[in-house]
Amino acid sequence: MLKLGKGFQVVGEGALQVGGAAAGSVLAGAFAARASYKLPVWGEPYAQLEFLGATGDGDPTDGAVSTFNQLFPTGHAHLGYMDYVGWQNVWSFKGTVGFRPMGAHVWLDVHHFRLWDARGAWYNAGGGVFRAADAARTDNAMGTELDLSVSVPITRYAALAGAYGIF
Repeated sequence: MLKLGKGFQVVGEGALQVGGAAAGSVLAGAFAARASYKLPVWGEPYAQLEFLGATGDGDPTDGAVSTFNQLFPTGHAHLGYMDYVGWQNVWSFKGTVGFRPMGAHVWLDVHHFRLWDARGAWYNAGGGVFRAADAARTDNAMGTELDLSVSVPITRYAALAGAYGIF
């Protein structure tokens, strides 16, 4: 994490997968980067921009695996609460605005998704194929998801949370 002045910070990460698998040699990668700004006023309003990507494979039969394997299905915070998109064969652009009034947390996420390789499969958050690979596909647009979320603390260790999403 890099703090750049009062209230502004940037964080990023990357992953590389290399080796062999039953389908052939593996060379895949992924990255994520987020910039955020929080105002030092009541309710701590904030805005965030996030950009992430994970490689995909347009030809799963060529003996080279280039789809990043997300390993763990925990993409809610970065790829939307509807679980339509996993961290595999994807570009994601996300904008968030939110605030924390009286201990609660209210925020709106806008995600825009595209396939890294238009010919490759579309994977859901659990790693399952949502839409199969298609060598003839040229359009990499997946869609846009909006998530409105609220979290209200009940005790020091528990909160009541809810979200509404549309894809």
